[in-house]
Amino acid sequence: MRFYTILIFCLVFQSLIAQDNFVTDLATPDLDLTKVERVNLSNQGLEELPAALFDCINLVELNISDNQLLALPEQIQKLKKLQKLNINNNPIEDLPKKEMPKMQALQEILASNSLKGNVWNTALGIFAKLPNLRKLDLSNNEATGLSSNIKKWKNLEYLELQNNNLRNLPSNLEDLTKLSYLGIANNPDLDFDDATQQLATIKTLREVDLSNNQLIEIPKAVMDIRFMTKLDVSNNKITALPSRMTQLIRLRQFNASNNQIEQISEAFSLLENLISLQLSDNKIKTLPAGMGDMRELEVLEMDNNLLLDLPESLRKCKELQKLAVANCPIEKITFNVGNLTNLTYLDLSNVPVTDFEVKELTTLTQLKYLSLAGYTAENWNEILAVVPSLTQLEIFKLSNTATKVLPAEFIQLHQLKELHVAACTVLDLSQLIEQLGAENMKVEILDCSDLELEQLPANIKDLNVKTLLLRNHKLEAASLVQLQEDLPNLTIITNEQ
Repeated sequence: MRFYTILIFCLVFQSLIAQDNFVTDLATPDLDLTKVERVNLSNQGLEELPAALFDCINLVELNISDNQLLALPEQIQKLKKLQKLNINNNPIEDLPKKEMPKMQALQEILASNSLKGNVWNTALGIFAKLPNLRKLDLSNNEATGLSSNIKKWKNLEYLELQNNNLRNLPSNLEDLTKLSYLGIANNPDLDFDDATQQLATIKTLREVDLSNNQLIEIPKAVMDIRFMTKLDVSNNKITALPSRMTQLIRLRQFNASNNQIEQISEAFSLLENLISLQLSDNKIKTLPAGMGDMRELEVLEMDNNLLLDLPESLRKCKELQKLAVANCPIEKITFNVGNLTNLTYLDLSNVPVTDFEVKELTTLTQLKYLSLAGYTAENWNEILAVVPSLTQLEIFKLSNTATKVLPAEFIQLHQLKELHVAACTVLDLSQLIEQLGAENMKVEILDCSDLELEQLPANIKDLNVKTLLLRNHKLEAASLVQLQEDLPNLTIITNEQ
């Protein structure tokens, strides 16, 4: 009897604990509130905080995001050991001005979309009295400016200000002598020439986010942030990359995707410390011939550009793990992609290359993601035959190809979780279903959209996946209803969902 009592208690207690050991219910009997260190009361429709919360005197982390809180009560000062506070997405109108500054242990405050209107300045005044703050998220608050009190954030390392209406930054920004990250994305009214000049005075600054700001060029002063390791200027209107970028010799990650960049100078290859280069959705026709000098490059994203080829020197980038050139009009690859043996992600979707050899795939044994969607070369069946040798593959996309059947060895892909065969109009779906039912097959998502199916195969009841995509189908509604009845645990996604 005692065993069952203990078992029931354990099950009840586990129900209180969310992921990462957060207590989610403070009203449960036998719960010693003084020993609770982490509480998650997010998304519970709270209009005020429960009184029991303030008995958690050893609390170090509190998440009360996504509620309907209009104020934080004075009792919150009892949480003297609190280090992390998440109040995101609450319509807060009032904060305890005298009591909250007593919470000197606070190191992290997440206050996105929760400090709009008059409470904004009140909050900045309170936060200025919390000397141990290291991380502060003030995004999505419709704020137009910051107080000069920020000079008191001597220990602040991370400041997120995206999605506001900032027009300028305080002139004493250089007083943030430990700041390593600043996010000012989606503040298009900001004076970026002035703002970036100030950023250049912060010697500790390592990461800057300038995305979504309608910039037509990268501000000149950005090149003076000499110790920067990560720069994001994506989703702007930039037409060219400045030659002075080569001064950013410590840059490790650069994202300029979704701009209007037409060319990249040869000098760009001097950024030899880059590990991630994201330039998707631009108008780039060629890459620097010397890209092979970027020996540490791990990620190269060039999807949706006007590339006609890839530089032969790219074969020297032995550390490359992700190569994405989907929807680029590349007709010829002048080097053996198989030399990039560390690749885990390869996307050649809708690339009209005609000389991709089978042997180039066989050495890519680390691949987890492979997309050859839209491949039209005559050696398609040969390439398809070697795919089963890629035993680490988790996602395989062969949509819009002339695939009729998958090789018998396909069932060796025991790690495969997603299979996309959309628009493979000659596919033998019945045989595919049989293969997916093989022992040790773990496919969870099957995309059969655009197959022009008028009826489902007889063995559809044996389909062993969790999610089936059937967009743009020609099936009668009754057959889908019957399928759902036969496979109640199957999630079916159509155009209507």
